[in-house]
Amino acid sequence: REHLHLLWSLVETHSQVIQGLNDDAICFWLLKKIKDTIHLSRDDAFEIKHYILSRRHLIRDVACSQNISIQHPYMGGTELSYDEAV
Repeated sequence: REHLHLLWSLVETHSQVIQGLNDDAICFWLLKKIKDTIHLSRDDAFEIKHYILSRRHLIRDVACSQNISIQHPYMGGTELSYDEAV
């Protein structure tokens, strides 16, 4: 579904914003961003809200991993050591 793809795209591209929010704020922010982009029925909004809340730990993990990737980008064939990556 389109809204799920959009949700995970937002998580990946706005990781720094997400990391600064509590669980309720993450849900509100993501739902608002999705509603700003595509029309959602009341039922779809309800489903997405529960989807976000049920996956809040995964959302935080993905956001955190994106932040690490931004701080330590992959450099053409050179792998980062463990110490450089953490």
